[in-house]
Amino acid sequence: MFDQNSPKPAIRFLTKHVVIRTAQLGWEGLGNGKLLAAAEKEGFEVLVTCERNLKYQQNFTGRTIAIVVLPSGRWPVVRDQLRGSDRGNRHSTARKLQRDSIQASV
Repeated sequence: MFDQNSPKPAIRFLTKHVVIRTAQLGWEGLGNGKLLAAAEKEGFEVLVTCERNLKYQQNFTGRTIAIVVLPSGRWPVVRDQLRGSDRGNRHSTARKLQRDSIQASV
């Protein structure tokens, strides 16, 4: 699931995943805690967000959802991170970014 602050063009890097934006569910107004609870209740496995302070605002003990924190809500910044030095293989770069973000968030 993509949080409302995540740049929409990043979705095309997740070709092997079903991506739903919080706006599609009418969840734009939910605070982080309620959003995480609702996402887990609905069976979402991953939340992609740009909320870099989330790890300081929420207690992740007992959470079942993985959190991927993008470096910015601005597409050019995220695009450059996804491309990285591995321009020929955007999927491996996206996986690395995802893995690094999850480790930083937990």
